[in-house]
Amino acid sequence: MVPSIVRFIKHGAGLLLIGSILFFSICPSGCELPDVTEEGLNPENPGGSHEAYNQNTPDEASHVTFHWNNLSIVETKYGKLEGKLADNGTWAFLSVPFAKPPVNGLRWRAPQDPFAWEGIKDASEYCSICPQYGNVLNETGEGTFKGEAVGHEDCLYMNIYRPETAETLPVMVFFHGGVNYIGRQDRSYFNGKYFVKKSNMILVTVNYRLGMMGWFSHPLLRTGDPLDDSGNFGTLDTIKALEWIHENIASFGGDPENVTVCGQSAGAWNAIALMVSPLAEGLFHKVILMSGQPTSESVKSAENSASSILKRLLIQDQYIEKNEDADDFIRFKGRDWINNYLRSKEIDEIYHSDVGGPSGMPLDKNFCTGPIVDGYVVPLDPKAAFASGDYYKIPAILGCTKDEFKLFIPLMAADPDDLFQVIEKFDPDNPQFYIDDLLKPIMMPVLAVYEPINLAGKLLNQLYGTDSLAKQLKKNQEDVYLYKFSWDEEPEPFDFLFGAAHSIDLPFFFGMFPEEESFFRFAWSEENRAGREMVSDAMISYFAQFARTGNPNSTASDLPLWTQYDSSKNGNKRIVFDTDGPRMSATSFETGEVLSLKSVLCEIMALF
Repeated sequence: MVPSIVRFIKHGAGLLLIGSILFFSICPSGCELPDVTEEGLNPENPGGSHEAYNQNTPDEASHVTFHWNNLSIVETKYGKLEGKLADNGTWAFLSVPFAKPPVNGLRWRAPQDPFAWEGIKDASEYCSICPQYGNVLNETGEGTFKGEAVGHEDCLYMNIYRPETAETLPVMVFFHGGVNYIGRQDRSYFNGKYFVKKSNMILVTVNYRLGMMGWFSHPLLRTGDPLDDSGNFGTLDTIKALEWIHENIASFGGDPENVTVCGQSAGAWNAIALMVSPLAEGLFHKVILMSGQPTSESVKSAENSASSILKRLLIQDQYIEKNEDADDFIRFKGRDWINNYLRSKEIDEIYHSDVGGPSGMPLDKNFCTGPIVDGYVVPLDPKAAFASGDYYKIPAILGCTKDEFKLFIPLMAADPDDLFQVIEKFDPDNPQFYIDDLLKPIMMPVLAVYEPINLAGKLLNQLYGTDSLAKQLKKNQEDVYLYKFSWDEEPEPFDFLFGAAHSIDLPFFFGMFPEEESFFRFAWSEENRAGREMVSDAMISYFAQFARTGNPNSTASDLPLWTQYDSSKNGNKRIVFDTDGPRMSATSFETGEVLSLKSVLCEIMALF
């Protein structure tokens, strides 16, 4: 094998396989391969009030009889909002604050109720994205793809979309992915106008704190308040958003007693944390987990991450010369100095470009992605909670894409600026482009092992991710539904490079196939329009019916029956979304894939 392939396997594929643990939480030992057949603080209360976290049961919501009057102004508990009417007759209320800006003294504290306002607040424009490293996936802007800081801390806002109807509607709450380090809700394919039109329900998309601002647990920041001390600020943001929805969504015509949480990738991690957290019980009633499995961080791991960040900042500011000097310096300065120091740092100092990678992930291996098993906000490791049945049991849909890993291989093998230029200039209806226009010359030999690496990744993901979680849930509840997203009709060569990659199902979920401001815009040709729109319509129909009733099937629909997950050898496993239409599948994998997995893994592991 040529040296460049060996280097990639060791460093690239190795990272991908390790990444599969991070992204998809490989199951514990003992799993077997299946048969091929089958803004400021209140000076009198610097920590703020956390009473709202104990007031989240459904029967405490005020039941409001709603009559939508098609006016753009809605009154919430905190003030009036003026939204905007979209070109398809749906309404959008953008940048709705659900918490105070987590700045200054509120940095690294549990979210607080938003400020009330006088008059009418404009809700027609998107807010800032939360702080993160620039990255090509979220198109944070050319010149930011090599790890520069983007976004602002004042970012705790949600976007609310609803159709033009007088009905009281079920509510879908969507949490974006991005390894809990990157992500944004203002991209064009997250626009909910088509989803709410087709589904006849309300859609809410939510910003939450990410990365070092979202999951940060340093002992010197602790005050004795279990919420603030948890380090789970991103998790608490999602809970705060659900509390706001519970209190206010009736003003928009939503039913607070019929809320479905949908998370994709890391958004699914966060949805799973909500299923484990007693603080979220009763705030939502169904869950959809897209390409995400149970994952968590220990308090020790989170503390190591926070300690590493503090040491790096002290070195940047020349307080110390090396990590080994940190402990003596911190003891000398004391708790109050460290608190003030950390809360005074600018975002571009915390997110320093020297430690940010082009994927949006820190180069420091000690980064924390949460959720943190702190014993209070997240009382148990989600895997253990599902195994023991100690979680919030609600109807669940979970699934993955056919080629999850194919998103990550090109991101490793291509320069992010070059990748952006290719995607921006590519014409899906006149595809004059070749693979060697994208990949770095040193990475071209990777093509010889591209499919084996993808095969290993997708089988490990599904076998020890989606299927393993489904089996755990099925032991404790009946209403579990699985899917696989298999659409891979992109114009050449993107059908080979990406296929049914991680996250490509998002435009189908939202019913939006934008030709700009979308990483996957290279995929949408006129030739594949009919097929992808059919897949999208089917997904929306099933998911909306599930959100409405807890069952994805409707007697008024001519779509195939989506049966519950059956873990028996010959039982129906999942519905498959593909160009030929949705179909139930009684097999977990294509014939021969599992046999190929063993030989692929042996070949890869022999190189280490």
